This record gives sequence, structure tokens and C-alpha cells, in this order.
Amino acid sequence: MSPLLRNPVLVSLGFLTLLVYAAPASAQIRGSERATVSQVSDGTSVTVDYSRPLVRGRSPVFGGLIDWGHVWTPGANSATTLAVDHPVTLNGNAVPEGAWSVWFIPGEGEWEVVLDPDERLYHTQPPEPDDDQVRFRVRPEVGEFTEVLTWDFPMVDREGMDLRFRWDQVEIDFRIDVESTAVTETPVDEARAIAGSYEVEVPPERQAEGAPPTMTFEIAYEDGVLRGALPMGPGEMARFELLPRASWIYSPGWMMDGEVFEQELEIFMEFDEEEGTVQGLEMRGVVDDRIDRVMMRATKVR
Repeated sequence: MSPLLRNPVLVSLGFLTLLVYAAPASAQIRGSERATVSQVSDGTSVTVDYSRPLVRGRSPVFGGLIDWGHVWTPGANSATTLAVDHPVTLNGNAVPEGAWSVWFIPGEGEWEVVLDPDERLYHTQPPEPDDDQVRFRVRPEVGEFTEVLTWDFPMVDREGMDLRFRWDQVEIDFRIDVESTAVTETPVDEARAIAGSYEVEVPPERQAEGAPPTMTFEIAYEDGVLRGALPMGPGEMARFELLPRASWIYSPGWMMDGEVFEQELEIFMEFDEEEGTVQGLEMRGVVDDRIDRVMMRATKVR
């Protein structure tokens, strides 16, 4: 018999070693797996971190597995959390920046939603009512059956995003509105000095097929905002709104159907101004404050 097998202490230590090294692999299997879903709108990030229980044939889920009036985190294990890196409004209710644990109190009609500032709670530790909580009511809808509890963002736009909860046949839709970073007010004298016709000389290596070596575009001052259109090729125009970044410096807000759908924060249009008169402009692309590349120069001709 080997010395190892004759020594019960060594045998025990070896067995414990096997358990320690095996534990990480087996500990990954959970009945309700963890998930994270995030969405960004206008620089504001919203993240839901939660576990995903399955229905597993249990019925009814609400009013049975989860009693009416029971304070429940919409997930499992550690409390589901909602984290926002800027203040937002959730269904019209102000939610300050930070991380919040999320709780539902289901009812046969309306449900109450509770956001608690302590995001480190476990699902068996529902919070007591507190003045720092955000509380409001929602009315669930009947949706398609969803086996695995799901949070997702079905829609995003420049004002915010839609957040959706689904489990069993229950669906709850939330609207999250973010604070806009766009600044559209421009001093009237500055706007009038910028408005006019600009001529661009396009280097041969950057000319679009069939495009002339020079092109002219207009910037107009209408309804308190500056708007223009850049020729992109035969019959194609990139319409934009000039969004102020600093005095005489703007970023283009690309437009679709008459509205800004994307603010180009890495592109700057800097106007060459002298004593209130604009001579031209320079368009630059800046990436991570490391790459500053001139994309276009234009001369004001009218």
C-alpha cells in the first residue's frame, strides 16, 4: 500500500483539494441564470442586472407561485437591479443617478413598482417602505407566453428608450426618458453671420464618382436653428442641423424626416470668423482626443 493511502490525513487533504478545484465548474450551474441587458440613449446608459427563472410548468405563476400582495424582485437570487449613470424619468417618475434594487407588488389589477436605493439585497430581503424609494403603479398586459423571465429594450430613440418585462403571460412596458445633451440655441448675430453659401474644393482622391471637383452647399437660419445639406453624390444630400458646441463651433445633427436622429459628437464644424464676419469653415473629425483630422474646408461665397 502506498504511503498516501496509509495516511488518512493525506487522503482527506487530497479529497478536499479535488473538491476545491471542482467547485468552480459545478458552481456555474444555476436554476436561474444571471443576465445583464444595457441600452444607451443620448449618452445615458441604463442597465438591468437580473437572474432568469423559468416557469417549468408551474401554474398559475402570479396569484399562485407568487401571491398577490407579495413583495417580489422580478428575477431570482440577488435582487434585480436597475442602474442609470444620469438622472432619468421612468414612467414619468424621477429616478436619480445610481443603482436601485427593483421590486414588484403584484395585484389582481394594478401592480406597484418599488425602486430601493439599496441594490445589494437578496430576494428574501424585501425593503421596508422608505422616503428614498421611487414608487409608482403600472397595469400589466397579457402577452405571449414567455418561459424564461426576460427584460429587454424593444425600442430606443434620441429621447430615451422602452424597457419591457415579460414572464409567463405577463408583460409590463416602461418608458425611460433621458436628459437631452443637444443644445440648439444659437446667438442670433452668430447664426446670421454663418447662414449663406459655401464652396468646397474636393481633392481628387476624395471625389465621389461623377461629382464635380467643387461643390456648393447652403446653410440657412430658420425658426431659430441653423440647417444645411451636404451633397454626397448625384442626387444625394446629407441634411443636418448645426448643434452648438462652443462659440463658432458646431457638430452636425444628421436629419431624417425633418428631425435630428443622430448627433455626430466626433465631428466639428469650426467657422473662421473675424469681427462678426464668417470667411469659411473647417470640418474636422476628432476621435478620443487623439486623432484630429481635417475632413473638409469650405469658403463662404455669399
